[in-house]
Amino acid sequence: MATFVVRRLIASLFIFLAATYLMYILVALSGDPLEDLRVSTAPNKQALIDARIALLDRDVPPFLRYFLWIGGI
Repeated sequence: MATFVVRRLIASLFIFLAATYLMYILVALSGDPLEDLRVSTAPNKQALIDARIALLDRDVPPFLRYFLWIGGI
């Protein structure tokens, strides 16, 4: 009985990781969080874009950002 429960827990962990990864990638690729700054006419536009890129870790590939995100939960 214990092996059945352990197998189900391990399977549910893999399903959880796959589902959260899929949802994270879909959300990460769904829109551009820099769009409002790209059309802005602010004199410090590039500094604002660089700050948002650093804040959202946009310089890191989405695959690695997932692990940063899941580590912060």
